[in-house]
Amino acid sequence: MLFSPFAVLYELLTGQALAADWIRAYLALGFILLCATGVALYTDQTSEQKVFAALGRFEPQARFVPADMPYAEEINAAASRYDLNPLAVYYLIQIESGGRPLLISPRGARGLMQIMPATWQALNPGGPCRGDHGPFICPAGKECIFAPWGNIRVGTLYFSRLLRHYRGDYVAALQAYNAGQRHVVSTPPAKYAETRQYLSSFLALFRKEQEEQLRLGLLLSARSRQWVRIFFAALAVHLILGIGLFWRRQRVAS
Repeated sequence: MLFSPFAVLYELLTGQALAADWIRAYLALGFILLCATGVALYTDQTSEQKVFAALGRFEPQARFVPADMPYAEEINAAASRYDLNPLAVYYLIQIESGGRPLLISPRGARGLMQIMPATWQALNPGGPCRGDHGPFICPAGKECIFAPWGNIRVGTLYFSRLLRHYRGDYVAALQAYNAGQRHVVSTPPAKYAETRQYLSSFLALFRKEQEEQLRLGLLLSARSRQWVRIFFAALAVHLILGIGLFWRRQRVAS
């Protein structure tokens, strides 16, 4: 079976027809390569899912943001309220604003978690702050879009709803938080280069704090991706040889 691709190549180069047993062995090897590629892809997917599933678990004793980190009190309180991992909220803040509470993006997103005014209003119906103003001019106090507590609370609420909408899929929820929910259906590759960088930055921060189980999961994912490339390349060559064999036999038959 392992030598069947060489036998097929021999027929293509010399024109001498192969025995039926060689053809069956060649087809059997192609089926094995296809199954091996599928197993490697599945292993890669499940190992990454374990990483994000573990990130999504709320474990107060092990996962609270340390008190000496910026906005730890607000992050821990909001994460506890909405059953999120506090570190996930902390990482979002670092990626979104770098910890700058008065930041306004070119698109109009505001505060630590870069919340759009329309999103703020939808999550705060009838609230004292409209979210469409600049800093230092709102009387809403802690519930202002630029106030650490108000911004973190609403950003955490928004992300928790995205996470529930995508059934705990962190990749999809992060894409939706960055690019907008209308651009994300499930977990395809991120549509925009900015979103791909966003996901990469989040995972890079998470890797610094992950547990041994998660490190093993990522290592398994990296190894399985190497095998995916090898099996896929072998399968592609196998398919090309098979098409050549089929084409030659069709010519001989005609």
